Amino acid sequence: MKIERKFTHSAVDYQQMFVHNSSDVTITDINGEVKFAQRNVEHPAEWSNNAVTIAASKYFYGNIGDNTRETSVFSMVERVVNQITEWGIMQEYFDDAQEAENFRQELGFICLNQMAAFNSPVWFNFGTPDNRHRQASACFIQNVSDTMESIMQLTTNEALIFKGGSGSGVNLSPLRSSYEPLSGGGWASGPVSFMKGLDAFAGVIQSGGRTRRAASIRILDIDHPDILQTADGGAGFITCKVEEEKKAQALIAAGYSADYTDPNGAYSSLQFQNANHSVRIPDSFMQAVTNDEEYTTNAITTNKTIHTYKAREVLRKIAEAAYFCGEPGVQFSDNINKWHTIPNVAPINASNPCSEFVFIDNSSCNLASINLGKFVDDNGHFDVEGFQHTIRILILAQDIIIDKAYYPTEEIKDNSIKYRPLGLGFTNLHTILMRMGKPYDAVDSNRIAAAITSLMTATAYAQSGTIAQEKSAFETCAQSAIAQVIAHHIHAHEQLAESVTDDRTQYIIDSASKSWYTAKYYASKHLIRNAQVTLLAPTGTISFLMDAQTTGIEPEIALIKWKQLVGGGTMKLVNPEVGNALRALSYKEAQIEGVLNYILEHKTIEGCNIVKPEHLSVFDCAYVGETSTRSIDYNGHLRMMAAVQPFLSGAISKTISFPNDATIDDIYNAIINAHKLGIKAAAFYRDGSRSQPIITQEAKDTSHIHAPIRRELPDTRSRALIHKFTIGGQKHYLMLGMFEDGQLGEIFLTASGGGTYDALLSNWAIAVSIALQYGVPLQDFIRQFRYKEFQPNGFTSNKDIPTALSPIDYVAKFLDNYFMNGNHDKKQDHNKQGPPCPNCGHMMIRKGTCYYCEVCGDSSGCS
Repeated sequence: MKIERKFTHSAVDYQQMFVHNSSDVTITDINGEVKFAQRNVEHPAEWSNNAVTIAASKYFYGNIGDNTRETSVFSMVERVVNQITEWGIMQEYFDDAQEAENFRQELGFICLNQMAAFNSPVWFNFGTPDNRHRQASACFIQNVSDTMESIMQLTTNEALIFKGGSGSGVNLSPLRSSYEPLSGGGWASGPVSFMKGLDAFAGVIQSGGRTRRAASIRILDIDHPDILQTADGGAGFITCKVEEEKKAQALIAAGYSADYTDPNGAYSSLQFQNANHSVRIPDSFMQAVTNDEEYTTNAITTNKTIHTYKAREVLRKIAEAAYFCGEPGVQFSDNINKWHTIPNVAPINASNPCSEFVFIDNSSCNLASINLGKFVDDNGHFDVEGFQHTIRILILAQDIIIDKAYYPTEEIKDNSIKYRPLGLGFTNLHTILMRMGKPYDAVDSNRIAAAITSLMTATAYAQSGTIAQEKSAFETCAQSAIAQVIAHHIHAHEQLAESVTDDRTQYIIDSASKSWYTAKYYASKHLIRNAQVTLLAPTGTISFLMDAQTTGIEPEIALIKWKQLVGGGTMKLVNPEVGNALRALSYKEAQIEGVLNYILEHKTIEGCNIVKPEHLSVFDCAYVGETSTRSIDYNGHLRMMAAVQPFLSGAISKTISFPNDATIDDIYNAIINAHKLGIKAAAFYRDGSRSQPIITQEAKDTSHIHAPIRRELPDTRSRALIHKFTIGGQKHYLMLGMFEDGQLGEIFLTASGGGTYDALLSNWAIAVSIALQYGVPLQDFIRQFRYKEFQPNGFTSNKDIPTALSPIDYVAKFLDNYFMNGNHDKKQDHNKQGPPCPNCGHMMIRKGTCYYCEVCGDSSGCS
């Protein structure tokens, strides 16, 4: 094959095109304790400290502290690129040594310039000097049959996949239900029972031997008898996580920690915590919902009807479960199989843990994601040629990997090599929309995203055809539905083209049209190398490796970002794309500075009189902020997914986000709309839905309301505490009075120097004291006053609370540590969006059905 030199030239090696810097990197937890440190890490000057820290802590080979540990981002990229190039030479992908060198240079530049990145297993395993398996795929799909031997083999296979840094998915529907007898006598346990064992085993295995969690998904067909309830009256697949969440609430109320990572906490004793759950739904069920009809669950061994349910009631059970704990997600089996390229081989039954790779059982997919931010300049112009060249290089690299990578089973190896599915996607979509001055939820934005996705898949299939012409097509290509599926893509592309009105998007459309024509030609000649080429993965960790501001197709979480500092710690800053968005909307630099300062002070753009009301939607994010009221409507998430889905081989890892006050009806309707829009799979998450009290009808009953009773402290306190602290160099004194049972009943807070400031603190403390005596829970005050920011702030004299945003923030932290062992603070972080990061302890963010950490880049997903 001929390889174009677009980004590099023969006179200079790609590494010399970057300024080399060296930095010390440190990761600290929320208490300031150092979790990772490495000195003199070499890296491109353009990389942020966040990206360098992620590379050093996640992807450098060698033991931490060992003098053989990798020390350079340049060497990390070089070992991966050299490994792939060497394999390409071995398999005769290149015409000659010069073409191989051209490939090496271009791929190396793409990676170092943060234009794209491979999935994590490639960085973990490629080019290292040890003898580890070169597992390359982040995503695996397995199968299971209705035998004990198969179930145990599934456990073994998952362990090998997790060890290599990857994730595994399986549909458990072939397992007979708990309503069916065993051939040797007695009754079957059912899939929900076996899920407990699989979940426990996954919980003790760290992916890739690192802090990265094992990623898995359990899927069940909606007509399986155990979908709602097991034969012994236990929770079925849909409700099993809800029931465990109720247990968690009881344990938390009894004083157990709400921290996921606490080995003695509430969640450590619960089941089903180490896998995502998703229900498989056919069109016939959704039609029954529309018509308000019944449907049946059927025995696995005899197909005999076990239950007859109202379809709407079952769908509502799914919505209720998602409302309370964010799971299960849904997968629409007919939508998925409509776009299946090899139905002649087997149907698609399952997915990987984040639900973007949908393919036949016993298959795998190596992923790569393109950073869209590198292809849109400050004026919002999209570099079509550079984007297409990057796609061609990556598709070639990913295809080279397939034959030389390690696979945990022979079946997975055979299917991966025969059908060669790839998972190319992109990240940073919302960033480029902001750079163009576009809201995430807008018709223009949907069209831009669709055009870029169409261009990506068209170019990928065209390159797949080019490779097939030089090498060979995937097995059974001639009997496959590849030409029909490409025709589906082209039909959707033509419909999109008719709706586009602006020249910028039209240029993308025209370039995609040419590539679709090439892909169609190769498909008609049965010359397509890869049965799948594209999907949209969550890209949590690798997005941060590329300094992407947003991940995958997700909108921004909030306008405020947290940045890792050299030497440890974090600082708060405004998303840098806010300024670019304002420039695209023709604001002056002085106005932009005023807006940025306003956001830092108020944690929202709302209320800033500099910004025109009609521009506020450009800055809408996934969640309502602490001091804001706006967010992207859940239908906006669905519309974006629907816009790009027709142009992807696979599916989309995406969370449909809801505000805390969303209803079960909202989620119910979102599931229906997702199916109508042709979306293949979706996850639903209501802000704060996990680790918060489950409200029952009894709890809502307001018919018996009693006036509060004040519990006063005795005149002489036998239990009291005085604490002196400084913040920002200013002395403060905190005095606490406790009841005889040890509960806090009174606070005095004073500051040296007296005056208005001292009086305000003193009166704030009196108000809190009275409320405590009337029974307001201490944790409510901690929740309200943590993170309140005003002067003085900064470093403190307390090593357990090294920094504070204000004296009130300090007091809330102190009370949390003293009375609740810090558990409430972690619980609150968890309630807001995700569990604490197991690596650094900062709050994780939900992404699809997975979580990732904005601070250290740790991920619970498989990309």
